[in-house]
Amino acid sequence: MKKIMNTNEEHIDIKLITRHLSGEANDQDKQQLKDWMEASENNRQLFEKYKAVWGKMDVVSSIATLDLEAEWNHQESLIEQASTTLDINDGSSRSAEDSGKDESSEPGERSRPVIFMATRIAVAAVVVIALVLGGLYTSRNVGSHTMTTAENSMEFILPDGSSVTLNSNSILVYPKKFKKDQRSVSLEGEGFFEVTGNPEWPFVIETREVDIRVLGTSFNVNAYETNEEIEVIVKTGQVAVTWHGEVPKTIILKPGSKAVYNKSKENLSLSTAIDKNYLAWKTRSFVFEDQSLEEVAGALNKVYGSEIFIPSDSLKISKITTTFHEQSLDAILNVLAATLDIEVVEYNGRILLKESN
Repeated sequence: MKKIMNTNEEHIDIKLITRHLSGEANDQDKQQLKDWMEASENNRQLFEKYKAVWGKMDVVSSIATLDLEAEWNHQESLIEQASTTLDINDGSSRSAEDSGKDESSEPGERSRPVIFMATRIAVAAVVVIALVLGGLYTSRNVGSHTMTTAENSMEFILPDGSSVTLNSNSILVYPKKFKKDQRSVSLEGEGFFEVTGNPEWPFVIETREVDIRVLGTSFNVNAYETNEEIEVIVKTGQVAVTWHGEVPKTIILKPGSKAVYNKSKENLSLSTAIDKNYLAWKTRSFVFEDQSLEEVAGALNKVYGSEIFIPSDSLKISKITTTFHEQSLDAILNVLAATLDIEVVEYNGRILLKESN
C-alpha cells in the first residue's frame, strides 16, 4: 500500500502577507513570501485568496478611518474562536519606555499602543482578512448584523439566546434587536439552529424561496443559492415550512422528517429519506453503512472542501462500512487506504484514489 499525502500547509504569518499587499514589505519579506508561495500550489492559491479579499476592501476610505479599538472589542469573543490568532502589537508601535518618557497607567489599566496610519491600515486588514478567510466576518449595518462564513463553520449566539452554527460560505442576517411579535432572520447557505423556546415569540428563517417557522426546536436548513433544492431537516420539535407561491403551501415537520423545495419545479414536498451524515459538516462525524467509495468521497468533499477524485469505475463502487468521529481528512484517507488497499496521491491540489499496483 502506497500513500502520498501532504495536506498540511507550511505556516506563514498573515502580517507578512498584509505588509506585501499594503506595499510595506522589505526585501527579506518579499523573498520569504516568494519562497513560501513556490513551496506548493496550495500556498499560492491561499495567497490569491488573501489578495482577492484585499482587492475588495476599500483600504484607504474605510480601513484608515476604522475605529480599530472599538471593532476589536466588538469582535474579541468571535476572534477567540477563530483558527487564526492575531497579535496586533507587532513592534510597529512605540511604548513610553521606548520613547524615553516616564508614562504610567493606573493599576489594572491595559496599555494601549499608538498605531501610525500605515500600520493601522495593515493591522485592520489583518483583522478583516483573518475573519473573512479564517471563518467569520461581521458587517454591522444600521439595525442589523450580517454574519458571513468563508472556509470554516462557526457557531454564535443570537440576541434571544438561540444558537446558530453556520456552514462554510453561508450568510445570516438578523436584527440587533428582535421585534416583540416575531424573531426573524434571513439565511443563504446552510445552518443548524437550536432555537430558544417561546410559544408567544415565534422564530422565522427566511430564504429566497421558503420560510421556516418554529416555536422552539433544533433543525438544519440547507439553502445555498447554487443548489437546485432547499432542504429542511428537523432534529427535535416541530417546524413549519412555507412556500409563498401562487398557491401557498405549508408542510409541518417532526423529528426524522424533511421538507424539500425544488426551485425549477417550484414544488415543496415531504420526505423521510434523510442522509445519516446531514450534520457531518457541524459534528465532523460520519456513519457509512455498505456505501460506495464514490458516496464516501462525495461526503468528505462536502465537509472538508476537498477534491477527491476516483478515476476507476470499479473502485468507485467498492463498498465500505465504517464510522469516523472528529478525525482529520488525512486520518480518514489513511483508514480508507488501509481498508481497501488503495493508494492516496495528492496532485495539483486534488486527491486521487486509485488501486494499488
